[in-house]
Amino acid sequence: MANWKKEFPDDDTYLPWLDRAVAQGEAVVVLAQDKRNEGLELLRKAAEAEAALPPPFGPPALQKPSYEMLGDELLALGQKQEAAVAYRAALTAAPNRRLSVLGLKAATAP
Repeated sequence: MANWKKEFPDDDTYLPWLDRAVAQGEAVVVLAQDKRNEGLELLRKAAEAEAALPPPFGPPALQKPSYEMLGDELLALGQKQEAAVAYRAALTAAPNRRLSVLGLKAATAP
């Protein structure tokens, strides 16, 4: 990262998104260690920081939005109400995103 500004001095938009990808990875590692509360908190922080970024120009900067990832984890834990909130936040940033729509549908199903 230290060399990024040297290599791409005009690009001030990519590094924050790269930081978000790293944050997602760190959360997944913690979740894989069965530290659910800590992992969910890391995902929440990643999602909040992602939501504060301006929308990327062009294709999505991340393969999976952080709020959608948080929703998936919460849904897997049976926390449907919290998952629905996360999916709605994901849909605010990426309206009609298929996986977020499906997640919200599952989270709000009886």
